[in-house]
Amino acid sequence: MLAFFSFRALATLSRGGVFTAVFMSVFFMVSFFRYATPSAKAKGTAKVIAIGISAIAVWSITLIATNNMLYNKYTDRNASGKKQGDITTGRVEIAKTEFEAFEQNPIFGIGVGMGKFFRAKTEGIRAASHNEVTRLVSEHGLWVF
Repeated sequence: MLAFFSFRALATLSRGGVFTAVFMSVFFMVSFFRYATPSAKAKGTAKVIAIGISAIAVWSITLIATNNMLYNKYTDRNASGKKQGDITTGRVEIAKTEFEAFEQNPIFGIGVGMGKFFRAKTEGIRAASHNEVTRLVSEHGLWVF
């Protein structure tokens, strides 16, 4: 199951969720090995090695399945393989426009689903937000609290 979920997470090219899962797994393993008994550490080491080998296999299979797009995404390259300058893929700019929308309409916000139209009008960018917190504040204002 872990291999299938890992493949799915990698194949959808979602870096944030994968980074969080890896970070929390490493944190758990460090905590486990710090406080575990010697026999539990021995069993745990074998499992960690098996998970590591499986992770390499899943990564390799996903690279093949995505035609190396996974590599491009995680190394901040575009679809053609050229290096990009912004690892956030423009999300910082989108968040800035959402805060601008909030500043202009702090009480009631700009309206549900209107963020992309606000960005199109002010910045010429018609992109949806990937950050629910900034989207919530800009579209709903303080009324949501």
